Amino acid sequence: MAVTLPETAEQITAAWLSSALAAQRPGARATAVEVIDAHSGTTGRAVLRVTWAPAPGLPERVFAKLPPSDATQRSMVDATDMGRREARFYAGLARVVPSRVPAALWSGWGDRSSQYLMLLEDLAAAGCDFPLSNDPAILDFTRALVDELASLHGKFADWPRTARAFDWVESPMRNDWGRMLVQAGLDAFRDSSPPEFTAIGEIYVAQMEAFNDWMDAGPHTLIHGDCHLGNLF
Repeated sequence: MAVTLPETAEQITAAWLSSALAAQRPGARATAVEVIDAHSGTTGRAVLRVTWAPAPGLPERVFAKLPPSDATQRSMVDATDMGRREARFYAGLARVVPSRVPAALWSGWGDRSSQYLMLLEDLAAAGCDFPLSNDPAILDFTRALVDELASLHGKFADWPRTARAFDWVESPMRNDWGRMLVQAGLDAFRDSSPPEFTAIGEIYVAQMEAFNDWMDAGPHTLIHGDCHLGNLF
């Protein structure tokens, strides 16, 4: 994309933000940007407080997602290209999925897999809840989640026909990260997991390519791809 992407939250200045928004939101002008929280995990995350010149409908708090600072996490992002895929999602596909997703103020990516930035709705400021596995209402939440995923899968059930505008969406990735992460989960939670869960994990680790072949055979639809509690609200 034409806009030079910040590599850290501190590089998201008022001047940069105003320039990035110029094409999509004419007249939007930031006068100050303050980083009020920041940390790095699988991706970098920051909460920004933005002061705008008078302009209706622009958020005071913005949630930024950008490349992680940790070298190991960055290597995983580079290998899987997950950051740019997510940025592409928020730039277009997010507007047509049937599920509630964070609203995107701006989303962009570069030529390298480590170049991406998303400026999203701050869900905490919007009053959203973030479930934990021991929450009393987790069963009801899980039932609602299954309904949401069914709606997503149903809308895109004829994926080859409906996806012409989103041909950047790829089949499930094929690299060693899948095997490594499942094995790490088995090692950490084997004693507390149902035997059926452990058996499926062991089959995947031993037969990952055969499993991927089976998945690629179809039928195809659009899936979430990383549906754990840290990505849900």
